[in-house]
Amino acid sequence: MYWTYGVSAAFNDEDYKELERRFAPHSAACNKVDPVFTNLWLGYFLGRHRPTRILAAVERAHPGANECLRSPLWPALTDRQLTRSQINRLLRQLEPEIRDVVWASSQNGTAGAKQTTMLELRARLDALAAEILLLRLAHLDGRHEAAFQWGRSVWRMMVLLGPALICGGIAQALADLLEERIMPMARRKGAHYGFPPGHYLQVVSKFVLAIRRVAKGSPELKTDRQLLRIGQDLLGSKWGFGYFWAFNPVPLLDAGGLQRADFSPAASVEFDLASEHLNLHRWGLNVHCLGGHRNSPPDAASSGEDLWAIDPNDPYVLLEPEPFRTRQFS
Repeated sequence: MYWTYGVSAAFNDEDYKELERRFAPHSAACNKVDPVFTNLWLGYFLGRHRPTRILAAVERAHPGANECLRSPLWPALTDRQLTRSQINRLLRQLEPEIRDVVWASSQNGTAGAKQTTMLELRARLDALAAEILLLRLAHLDGRHEAAFQWGRSVWRMMVLLGPALICGGIAQALADLLEERIMPMARRKGAHYGFPPGHYLQVVSKFVLAIRRVAKGSPELKTDRQLLRIGQDLLGSKWGFGYFWAFNPVPLLDAGGLQRADFSPAASVEFDLASEHLNLHRWGLNVHCLGGHRNSPPDAASSGEDLWAIDPNDPYVLLEPEPFRTRQFS
């Protein structure tokens, strides 16, 4: 799906019929007076088929369009246990710039601030793949603290990559896959980083909105690297937006059901989930996976207001493209 939406964007957002006319003009389906399409490209858009024979033609028409298929991200997401040699083989397949960042600080294998910053400034599929592979390597070696911290870095990268993943139609599916297959390897003391169900797309939408606000006030901020730097600052709460106290992740607790006691200092201890006030229950549900809570919660939280609710009229709300409707052709 990600590849297909990228190809569509490269050719001015052509739909599956137009792409079939472009790359299969001599097919019997496309030559009829009343064309009936093969549904092959529809299958690509729905993620039902993996492109093979068409790749050479796409590459000739738009060089580099197939790069995403060669990323080690996809095998890194497997639910199988990877060996050390398999992980190292995938790390060697990373693009050179990302690979250099990984090897430069591979001595201790921890998610150091310098290394994660360098990867985040190169936010793309291979950077996400690198962090997932380093998480898996730490888990394999029994370095649970390192795996735990890489879990945090993976979710930060997911937020930075959010707009591209949404445009590629795979954002929520990828987030669900990480939660199911990868994050269990990053658990420590029964906790791991993550998002409440269904909140990932909302988080990315607010994140993009905040970046736009910062960039709008600074016309000189134009390059992708500068925008990624703004994103890093937002994730660290440097800019002080009222609702961005939540972008400093803390663990998602596997409590099986969050009760009032789960928000007390005694229950949270290391993770500091902040308050015994009963009206903060919804606030805690919304942000306990993101919060950090080094700043006080906004005043509106005390009344139980859902600070993560998104105004549907907000022009910057990001939604994944709806899959093309399946049709029966006769």
